Amino acid sequence: MHLSLLTAQLSSLRNVSLATPSLSTQLNSGLDQLFPPQKMQIGNGNTGKALESIRNLAKILDHFDILTLSQESQNPAKDLLDDEHVADLICYRLAESTSGRGNDEMCQWLFDTYQTEDMELQAVVLRFIPTLCGLYLPHAVSCPDEPLAGFEAVLLALYATELRARNGAPLLINIPSLSQPSPYHTPHKTSRSSAQLQQVGEVSSALEPQVAIKSTKRASIVGVALELFWRRIVVMPLKAKLDLCHYAKVWAVQGCSWVNDVDAISKLTILPSQSISTSQPEAGVVVSTPDSPTAANYHEVGEFQYPGDQLDAPRVTLDQDILRPIFKVLGHCLMGPTSPPELRAAAVDAACALYVRASHALNPEAILASRSLLRLHAAALVSSR
Repeated sequence: MHLSLLTAQLSSLRNVSLATPSLSTQLNSGLDQLFPPQKMQIGNGNTGKALESIRNLAKILDHFDILTLSQESQNPAKDLLDDEHVADLICYRLAESTSGRGNDEMCQWLFDTYQTEDMELQAVVLRFIPTLCGLYLPHAVSCPDEPLAGFEAVLLALYATELRARNGAPLLINIPSLSQPSPYHTPHKTSRSSAQLQQVGEVSSALEPQVAIKSTKRASIVGVALELFWRRIVVMPLKAKLDLCHYAKVWAVQGCSWVNDVDAISKLTILPSQSISTSQPEAGVVVSTPDSPTAANYHEVGEFQYPGDQLDAPRVTLDQDILRPIFKVLGHCLMGPTSPPELRAAAVDAACALYVRASHALNPEAILASRSLLRLHAAALVSSR
């Protein structure tokens, strides 16, 4: 199916009223027309789905050594998730100049694999969300008239799944109010109005049905994909976390004139009591400095090398919907007990860049979040001395 015909079909769906009862059906129909799901030969439950997905992937990559996963493994989906060589091949394929189009086989495989509704196979797709978003967002800003229909179809598939799961409702949390008596102290009489007063925080905004990625909804759709990645962060391989740290830093500094001042400005976040000497770091302690080999070479983990980042390209808009899941992932990378030094160094670099970006944009939520991450990291270094 040609891209012009697919674009016309998706454009016709944009004219459907949001009140139409069959909108969800039309959304799925539009995505299926873009990437018609392949018939899968289901063998033994979820294992059969994984085996068929691996066979389809081997055909796309023209690398049939991948079939050894299906022949020797009892859990092929998990082994596919952890296979760094296969991940490098997929990342290289996504980074090609012709990737992301409407007829991209790699995007179709990601789309079909996520539609299997198998959690382990969906984790494989989510593993490449940092790379996909890292390539998609700069292109969407610099070339708005050249949409990447393949990337957008994958993002819309993830968005539609979350929309159905949440029924479009926002994710809210109740924040304790200091005006209320503490449950650990003698209660005091309060008026009914103050007792009914509750502070509510929004973790994720409400979702609306989308049949295409418009510029006004791009942040929400990408944010949902990053949120789904964060929910499975525990099972994600190290390289996937490094990918998100790398692209988060690139998004923060791209198109900004202060890119060379990130280290100097970010040092202002450290409290005097947290200042430590970096001349003699102890074993296992990560000290991220401009000339630190750990901080500079964390991208060398694995064979895949990131494509050349054009820091002078147009600035990527970082709304709260995108920043919230990013800060969650960075918090896991920094404070996780099993995080290796190179991952913590990458997370520190990303947090520094996001702090400087938020300071220039006067974004108080992002300033507090990034500064808190940097101070927590500095406090961890002090306590480990």
